[in-house]
Amino acid sequence: MSIVKKLTLGFRPGNRAFRVESMRGLLIDTLMDARGSALPETFYTLIADPSPAGVVSLMDQEQGNILYVDRDNVVITRDVYKKQNGNIDLEAAFGDFKRVWGVIQGVLKLDNIRRIGIVAEHRYKASGDGSSDLISKITRLPVHDYPANFTLQFESRTHSGKGKLDAAKGAFTNCIYQIYDSAIDATAPAEGFINSNFDYQTYYSPLINTKNVTEEMERHFFAFKRELVKFNSEMDGLGLKGNGAKQK
Repeated sequence: MSIVKKLTLGFRPGNRAFRVESMRGLLIDTLMDARGSALPETFYTLIADPSPAGVVSLMDQEQGNILYVDRDNVVITRDVYKKQNGNIDLEAAFGDFKRVWGVIQGVLKLDNIRRIGIVAEHRYKASGDGSSDLISKITRLPVHDYPANFTLQFESRTHSGKGKLDAAKGAFTNCIYQIYDSAIDATAPAEGFINSNFDYQTYYSPLINTKNVTEEMERHFFAFKRELVKFNSEMDGLGLKGNGAKQK
């Protein structure tokens, strides 16, 4: 099983949830009160303050749990980049994410979900510097003296319907591949390492309602795990995980 340094579960409603602004205080209070019952006691010990109007941003340092809610998104994250040899247990994290979502829904009652996505981030020791390693392994380009800032990103979309895929309103799945020099990571940069990140998204049409979100979330997680195995097999095939060095 691959080592996951950061796991994110995200939801995007079909319409902006402007009620987040007026219910921000109630949502924060409810999440704080849920610790020790619906949520572990160690969750969300820090509130980002001041926050922009209509944004809820909570975090804790012990387990690396982060929550971000605004009009357009609910993003639930566990980040163990700062832990030596840290590795996220996918099943345990997803169970906690479901509980967080349940608390949020008890307040906001978000409906008509357009997209559910799960992102897994992996990090591996490069055989040299990250950019040189990536250029030599996944491109046909020569490695010049001091390469830097290598990044590769693309999306692969599939749908089961007939006719052309409608990215604006249709139902489809989207896999986002990100492979880059960890030195340019936005939140946890590290020299001499490589990131390979996999984002698995489901777009719904018709939109899914409140009572079906948990069921769809579980179905999405099951599919994500299956696709993540394929992704890591592809990374193995590129030689990105074959260096045998300790991960950061």
